[in-house]
Amino acid sequence: MNEHIVDYIGKAALLEQTAEEASELSQACLKMARKIRGENPTPKDTNDILENLNEEIADVNLCCNELVDARIASYDDIGGMAMKKYKRWCERVKNEENNRMKQKECLGDICSNCGGSIDVHDKYCRHCGKKITER
Repeated sequence: MNEHIVDYIGKAALLEQTAEEASELSQACLKMARKIRGENPTPKDTNDILENLNEEIADVNLCCNELVDARIASYDDIGGMAMKKYKRWCERVKNEENNRMKQKECLGDICSNCGGSIDVHDKYCRHCGKKITER
């Protein structure tokens, strides 16, 4: 197809559609997180949730491609930003892991839920209240 969706619906409608699809992707991610954690059960089957997640990712990707085709966004700019953000994300994860290790060395055990310090005799974290099951 030589024509693009934006040629039919316009830039404003494309931006609205992208926002709507991004919102639906957000909901699908939250549903999968609930399923993974199991703390707030959902009756939905894991395969159904995964299928919906994949569908919403596809919808957002389609909209993003159209935004580029409409010259609202640029793959060059997106790629450069994505690389910088990925590096920063990796650095944050690495720093957090280092901080947790230092905290554990200095203070003893830490709560796996909130990172707060816990005493050897604590049965519940005094910071977040979660039951301590791992030492």
